Amino acid sequence: MNKQNGVFAWNWPNGLTIFRFLLVAVFPAAYFLVAPVWGLLVYLLASLSDLLDGYIARRTNAITPWGQTMDPVADKLMLSAVLVCLSIDGRVWWWLTAVAVFKEAATIVGGVALYRYRALIKPADAVGKAATILFCAAVVLSFVWLPASQAVFVLALCVSLAAAVHYGLQALSAAKKGAS
Repeated sequence: MNKQNGVFAWNWPNGLTIFRFLLVAVFPAAYFLVAPVWGLLVYLLASLSDLLDGYIARRTNAITPWGQTMDPVADKLMLSAVLVCLSIDGRVWWWLTAVAVFKEAATIVGGVALYRYRALIKPADAVGKAATILFCAAVVLSFVWLPASQAVFVLALCVSLAAAVHYGLQALSAAKKGAS
């Protein structure tokens, strides 16, 4: 499945992204049907595969437009699934999940639009990576120290919203430059 135009190329990083898409469906099943701790392990496996696919892509120059678009989509879908499950279980406030999932959905729509129009997709910067790290820490904390996790979830959401504004302003700036 290797397209000559570079839109999709089969490589290890893209394979790991597809694997993470599959884990989005596995997480709720593991969390509710087996045990919450198994859901946590699936989430940690997805997080590890995200780190690994980014490392491999950069190290082997296997970065593709498809991977640049779909990697964050897989991450956003996983985070949304995790937040919904944790909210159902009472570990995360519903209002926080609603805001985060809405923000993630808006970001996915924006990323797919950029992909569709072959616009340059910027990799995550320090603000986006900080939000990811904070959400990961909050998810893990929700299993060991629930009160502290709530504060970290709120902080992660604030940083995530700041990252969305930051990326949105970058996209608008790039669009204005492209229009002129």
